[in-house]
Amino acid sequence: MTSIKEFVLDTYSRTWDNKNLRFLLGNFTINEIAAQIIDWLKSDEENYYDITLFARDLYIGSDLTENERHRYYNELVRQGFFEILNERLYSDSLGNKSWTVYTIGKFGHPENAVLLEAAYEKEFSITNPILAIKCLFELSFLESKKITRYINTLKDETSISSKIILLCYYFHGPYEKEFKNILKNNKEVVKFILPSSDKIDLDEIETRLVNFEIFFDRLEYNLENQFRSMDIFMKIAAKYFKDFDFFNEQPISYEDFITKINFTEKNEQS
Repeated sequence: MTSIKEFVLDTYSRTWDNKNLRFLLGNFTINEIAAQIIDWLKSDEENYYDITLFARDLYIGSDLTENERHRYYNELVRQGFFEILNERLYSDSLGNKSWTVYTIGKFGHPENAVLLEAAYEKEFSITNPILAIKCLFELSFLESKKITRYINTLKDETSISSKIILLCYYFHGPYEKEFKNILKNNKEVVKFILPSSDKIDLDEIETRLVNFEIFFDRLEYNLENQFRSMDIFMKIAAKYFKDFDFFNEQPISYEDFITKINFTEKNEQS
C-alpha cells in the first residue's frame, strides 16, 4: 500500500465491510494520514464522497484508540480539513452541499456548528428548504445555541416555505404535537401539499413530505446550483405536489424533471 488514496479507491470503497482500520498506522503516521486526506481533497473533486466518508469513518467508527482518535481529529483541524468542508457548503453542487452538511454534523464536535450556522443564515434558509432542514437536523445534533432562535424565526414567518421546513423538522423528531399544530393553523400549507383536498389527511401529508425529500435526494447529485431563490424552489415544489402521483410512479431523470415542470432559470427570471 503506497497511499491512503490507493487503499480507499482499491479496497475500502469497494470491499471493506468493517471498521478495522487501525492497521493503517503500521504504514502511515496520523499526521501523514491527515495530510494525505487533505491533499487528496484539494486535488480531486470527483471522489469527494469517498474521501470524506473514509475520513469520517476513521474518526467515528474505527478501532482507533481514544487517544489516536483525538490526535487524528486535531490533525484534521490543524491542517485545514474543516476549512475545505466549509468551502464545499457553498459549491455549485447540491449533492456536495448536502453531503457536507451531513459530514460536518457526524463528526460530532459542537465547535463546528458555526460552519453550519453560517451556511444556514447566508444561503440555505433563503434559497432551499431541503438543505435548511438537513442543516437544522445536524445543528440540533451538535447542540447549536442558535437552533431555538432558528425555529422561533420559522414559527414567526408566514411563508409556506418556512412551514414546510418546520413540518419536516418536526416530523423527523419527537414533535408530533407541533407537527399537527402547524397543519391545524395553516390551511394554506395543507392546500399546498394536498392541492386536491380540503381536509387534513395526516398520513397522506406525511407520505408526501417524506417522498419529496427522497425525490430531491435522488436528483440532487445531478443538479447544479439551480435554486438561487426561494421563489424558484417553491414553484418547483408546487409542481411536485400537484403532480405527486406522476413523480412517484418511477425514478425520474434530471432532464425529465426539467421537462416536466417546464423550468429554466431564464424563464423564471423573465
